Amino acid sequence: MKMLTKIIGGSIAVAAVFALNTQAQNLLVNGDFESATGFTANPVGSAGINYGWAGNNGSARSDMFNSPYYPQGGSYGYLEQNAPGNNWNPTLCYQIVDGTLQGQPITPGWSYTYSAYALTDTGTTWNPGGPSVDLQLSFLNAQMTSLGGPGGFQTTPGTGVWNQNTLVAIAPPTAVYAVVYAMFMDNGQTVTQNVYIDTASLEGSVPEPATLALLGLGLVIPFFVRRKS
Repeated sequence: MKMLTKIIGGSIAVAAVFALNTQAQNLLVNGDFESATGFTANPVGSAGINYGWAGNNGSARSDMFNSPYYPQGGSYGYLEQNAPGNNWNPTLCYQIVDGTLQGQPITPGWSYTYSAYALTDTGTTWNPGGPSVDLQLSFLNAQMTSLGGPGGFQTTPGTGVWNQNTLVAIAPPTAVYAVVYAMFMDNGQTVTQNVYIDTASLEGSVPEPATLALLGLGLVIPFFVRRKS
């Protein structure tokens, strides 16, 4: 029993120190859209996990130097367009990751922050002028069944102004995969309207109170074990 207690205490300490020293990394593939190969087919199946973005309704990677405005970073963004009559039919990009490429697997109980920038060079008219960019973050279990997550219409991008939007969620107990979405939906547009998405990131971290508790347990348990021995 003493040996088991030592092992448990040491393991907690190691896990806590590792968590404290782990730097946040972007778990998304091709988060800046600069790579022409960081894309996969829609819909994303198991073979497309960790292969980058999928899109629909004609959305595509775009050289933003063809736009009147500079990209948020690099040269490329992701262009989502809504044509007249395409009411309530979103264009979007999304991807599924498990974090293993970066050595940080999606971990139940960890806090995940998803952020992305959006800009329009045409203006948007939903509601009219209501929030038209919808970010979503959700989680899947090993069978790729949805476990839910936060989302909702975040913003109406300013014309020529990059707006950053952020979602935060705790991975549920059986989470294995994370899914991020960036969608543009409009209504009543009489001309084709554009929204660019750029500099998307998903970062995971141990919530600070839990980290401190783990560290405390890891240090205290071996101390009491030594005192008893």
